Amino acid sequence: MAAENYHINFECNNEFKIVGGLRTDNGSHIIVSNGNFSIDGRIRINDTAIELKNGILEFSESSNSILFNSTIILDRGDMKIKVGSTLELLNTKLINKNANMNINGNIYINTNSSMTNGANFKLNSNILPLNNSGTEEFDNQGYFDIVKGVNESIIMVPVRNSGTINVGRETTIISFTSTNGTIIVNQNATLHSNNTFIISNSSVQGSGVINSSISSNGGSSYGNDTITNLDINGNLESNQDEFIFTLDGKNSTTINIGNNATITNATLIIRVSNDIVNSTQNTTLLTSSNLDATFSKIVFQSYDPETGIQKQLDDCAHKIKNDKGTLGLLLNSNAKQCVIVSTTSSGSSTGGGTGGGTGGGTGGQTVVVVEEDQKSSLSAGAIAGIIVGIVCVAGIVGNLQDINKYFFGIRDKNNNLKYKLIEREYGYLGFKYNGIIPKEILEKCSNRIGIPMDYLLNRGLCETSLFHLKLKNNNKMAKRYYKKAIKFNSAC
Repeated sequence: MAAENYHINFECNNEFKIVGGLRTDNGSHIIVSNGNFSIDGRIRINDTAIELKNGILEFSESSNSILFNSTIILDRGDMKIKVGSTLELLNTKLINKNANMNINGNIYINTNSSMTNGANFKLNSNILPLNNSGTEEFDNQGYFDIVKGVNESIIMVPVRNSGTINVGRETTIISFTSTNGTIIVNQNATLHSNNTFIISNSSVQGSGVINSSISSNGGSSYGNDTITNLDINGNLESNQDEFIFTLDGKNSTTINIGNNATITNATLIIRVSNDIVNSTQNTTLLTSSNLDATFSKIVFQSYDPETGIQKQLDDCAHKIKNDKGTLGLLLNSNAKQCVIVSTTSSGSSTGGGTGGGTGGGTGGQTVVVVEEDQKSSLSAGAIAGIIVGIVCVAGIVGNLQDINKYFFGIRDKNNNLKYKLIEREYGYLGFKYNGIIPKEILEKCSNRIGIPMDYLLNRGLCETSLFHLKLKNNNKMAKRYYKKAIKFNSAC
């Protein structure tokens, strides 16, 4: 068919091919209900609605299609743009509701045009602006696959993502925002942008390279349950995000940041394969030229590589350390226990709880590692938990005078240690939190009885020292806790 200047209302249910040229004008309507509607030539479409109900809408090799003030709505079926063909959208909307798009030719978009993908979109070409106004937009709500290939894909219109973007080749994006979405940069793929990526409640995954800075506004995650190695050649600003590192016997997840990394109030999750859960090794997790990181929560898990079943690990057997821009894991570095002794950040921490800080900055809690006598029936963390439990949970004491008089209620008026009461009633608190007293409990306790948190913690160290001295007859352990208490200005 070769024609021009048509006002048409047309429905295709079989095979229909345009060869040569076609012009449609005001109010035209083209419906592809089934079959194959193929364009092979030059078409100019104005004020026309094209609907793909099912079947195939195909732009053949070397075809050139220009749409003015029109819409393309893809309900189902397949839309294909072959290599060498072009599609120009001028004040036109392309909306993919539930179809498959396979794009091998360039798409050009001008001001006030937009593309929305709500299903499957495979790109093996470029998406380019006609006038660089910045008002063009590509909104991905489905699965956008930039497929593997030798040539670079260029997307020079702003991309907004709430679905999944899978990058399989070298790609340049002018700007990128993601909310409640996922971005995967695969191995041997590179994603470029001169503008900072803005993400929130999104997942960043893969083993490729991101040549851009990232600003994360919270709720996002880096890494997943597979081992990946991601390079970010820029800055990373992260607040209240989740960082997941997975280890097996041979490899481990790593994130390498070329410039500065500021990580605030993050959750750190360490997943260790059952094969190495009892081994001792040092592993680099994250590198940066300048790392400032604080973690509000650190979780250690084991996992079965075959079944995927996960279990919680003893947090205090492991250690996270920030040393000159490198965040490292010391797996099973010792059989030490952890006691929180203040509310300022430090250079290293053990896992668990809600405030193990690493790096500089403010906030978090200092976690002091205390070597524990393996013969003791209760750990140092458990004793600290018992003390806080008596003060905060049982409410035996209510003011500073009572604390000094009755030693947190674990002694009677004759100064005798009520050990059975401790073990029966309050031991659960320390064990429940693996020896780390959560900051929330300490704050509630401090607020309820009007006594500073540090004082409560220091008194806990004193009582732990007395526990080893009087009950266990272990002078060595008693001295260790006494020295810790003195170090933090406690007056035992």
